[in-house]
Amino acid sequence: MTASFVIPTRNRRSALLRTLDRLRDGAHLPDGSWETWVVDNGSTDGTAEALQRLHPHVRLIRHEKNHGPCARQDAVAAARGKYLVFLDDDCEPRGRAVAGCIDRMERNPRTAAVTGRVDLPDGTMEASAYPQVPICCALCVRRDVLQAVGGFSRGFVRQAEELDLAMRILDAGYETERFEDLRFLHRKTPGPRSTREILRLDMRNNLLCLARYVPAPLRERLREDWIQRYTALAAACGLHEAAADGLREADRISQQPDADHRRAGPAAVEAVFRLQDQAQRIGAWARRQGIRRVCIADLGKNIYATYEACRAAGLEVTAVGDGQFAFHGLKYRGLPIDDEQTAWAEAQGVVLSSINPARVQSRLAWIRQRFDGPVLGLWEPRCLAGEPQLARPPQTRCEPASREPSPPDREVA
Repeated sequence: MTASFVIPTRNRRSALLRTLDRLRDGAHLPDGSWETWVVDNGSTDGTAEALQRLHPHVRLIRHEKNHGPCARQDAVAAARGKYLVFLDDDCEPRGRAVAGCIDRMERNPRTAAVTGRVDLPDGTMEASAYPQVPICCALCVRRDVLQAVGGFSRGFVRQAEELDLAMRILDAGYETERFEDLRFLHRKTPGPRSTREILRLDMRNNLLCLARYVPAPLRERLREDWIQRYTALAAACGLHEAAADGLREADRISQQPDADHRRAGPAAVEAVFRLQDQAQRIGAWARRQGIRRVCIADLGKNIYATYEACRAAGLEVTAVGDGQFAFHGLKYRGLPIDDEQTAWAEAQGVVLSSINPARVQSRLAWIRQRFDGPVLGLWEPRCLAGEPQLARPPQTRCEPASREPSPPDREVA
């Protein structure tokens, strides 16, 4: 079997049924080549009964309690597809998105995971902060690779489970890829999400990823930045204690005798955090533009790589500009953080630190409309239609390799 769709859900019967209807009519895969699994996290709204009545072909795993989105892992062992397509219960592929993901992996045996552009109903997009980290509401992955690297970490429940998984896939010698012409629609159906819980898990799980995979001294630098970021975001919501709880939990878990500190190799760390890539881009841009003073735009998760790249290029960083009020009045490594136009006052150029695919293009356009000097972005979109067509490899099992604010786009932390 080619593909298994896997959808976790809880008490969102109508959203799930709509997604299943769309899959039945528009999976764009040959009949008999795919199946669907639903993992029900203790729904009490008649989800299971509706599935039996309206979608009897769907394979159902029922839990009495809510195990969160990482319960998707429960379908992996039983699924029969060579490729697993993970969707949220309110996210659907558009056109031939799934077929495109599969075709890419069929042609490139080193690609283990493919995601695409995730559109939201309001016209914005959703993506992870790092391009090499897929978003699990719209992810196609090789089943054998997922099993080889251990699947989703159940202890994460939600938030940053994509970063955790990507680090293991990349460290096994595989690639993760994203293409903008493979499109999904995430309807973002309202649900009982707790802001406090999300803020706590954002802090906890991101710091756990650093403790597990990132070597010193980069680990300590990113930890400082992410603690500042998530603390400020929580405080702006009046939930400072949520971030504090997440920090305490991360420290407690990472200090346990059996804590997972596997440390990823240099290639995997560079693939995600792009320190060398950004240093080369910023250095070449500064020489070409003949500038010496720059402002960094956006206090995002990637800012340390941008800050270090500017310093390596011999540039003076004058300030950090960010439209989010939560960060105003703070300092980043001694630099003032202010609204963009105030921060630009002494700069000859602006470097956008965000490499979040959902933000880059709109942020660059917004900055270029308001700043007269040169502006540099550090990520460019890729389309599958523009990629070289690799020859299809023989149909053999793929084994893991040996180790070697404004604008309102949304980021998956």
